[in-house]
Amino acid sequence: MSAQAVDPEAIVRSKFTVNDSFLLPDDEMEFSVQYAPDSKDRFVDLCKQLGRAGFTPKLVGTDKDTHLFVRKSPAQGGAAAGRKRSSIPIILGLLAVGSIVVFGVLLGGIYQQYGPSLSETSVVFLYVIAVIGVLVAHEMGHIYMARRSGESSPAPFAIPGIPGITAALPALGIVSRQREPAVNRDRFFDVIIAGPLFGLAVAMALYVAGGIFSIQSALPLQGCATVNGTQVLCPSIVQVGLDAVAGPFGPSIAPGYSALSPLADGATVGLILTFVTLLPMVAFDGGHLSSLAWGEGPQRAMSYLCIILLFLIDAPNYWALAAVVYLLTFMSRSSEVDVLDEVSALSGRRKWIYLGALVVALLCIPLPQSFAGFPIGHVWGALG
Repeated sequence: MSAQAVDPEAIVRSKFTVNDSFLLPDDEMEFSVQYAPDSKDRFVDLCKQLGRAGFTPKLVGTDKDTHLFVRKSPAQGGAAAGRKRSSIPIILGLLAVGSIVVFGVLLGGIYQQYGPSLSETSVVFLYVIAVIGVLVAHEMGHIYMARRSGESSPAPFAIPGIPGITAALPALGIVSRQREPAVNRDRFFDVIIAGPLFGLAVAMALYVAGGIFSIQSALPLQGCATVNGTQVLCPSIVQVGLDAVAGPFGPSIAPGYSALSPLADGATVGLILTFVTLLPMVAFDGGHLSSLAWGEGPQRAMSYLCIILLFLIDAPNYWALAAVVYLLTFMSRSSEVDVLDEVSALSGRRKWIYLGALVVALLCIPLPQSFAGFPIGHVWGALG
């Protein structure tokens, strides 16, 4: 079907009740339409029909005063294509991989003291595979859902960690930039939330596998200890639950000793990144999700609250991440997502899904030993 073989106005009138229509410059058409309860689904069908004919619709206004614009779809190429060919995501991805390898080497050195039965090479390999596996699963979640729904997958920008500065995090997460407008908020929500959920599933599976094939530390070692100046993170509530699942299938650990597994250590990083990714912070997946659910104004306010939270929990473990988020929030002019249907709100069911995902994310954070400098580690002593 070609653009010349269809009548865009006829297609619009077949989907919406049109009050008035106008012809604008550059052959753009404007329609004053009535918004009905099923208009969200009707607009999705309209996008499919007009898209095949080479046109792009946009719905703006409110449910009381709704306007539909139809224009020819922009030609492929030009500035948009140039952005897609940007080498920045590749460079950042390589830097993140390099950082993960360096952190793996540092972990291998620690294992030579506390788990010498594992070769340093195997420690580095298993740790790197686990962390990269979670990050890849995150992006594959976006890509899978985008292809399934016919949307464009967001462009990923990995934030590499820095040894000695970002504590136990070899990466500070992945920020996303929208490539093209989504049809509506529901569709973009599905694409975005699939990433952290895929990453979470892989992290949990790797953590359980690591627990089953773990070894006992050669020296006495408690959780929340400090090893060679490197903090051993306390377990999160999710990890405690997964330990209970994997425990019966893993080795018996003597009192005072700990189970060691580079695979589980890498999965732990993945769980922390899930927590980071789902926080309602600008540019992160959680920022997109909260903007979809509650709007740009509340989302930016929550970004600053998250910055304060990261500074207060176990400082300085997350201060570098808090600084990155602050820079992203300060430099970002807008956190509002770009959708073709600006009238339809995010469905209530998806708002509850995000709240549930945020609760899971909070359960993935290592139990803090201090908050704003006040020690609270004794509260979690029984879980150590």
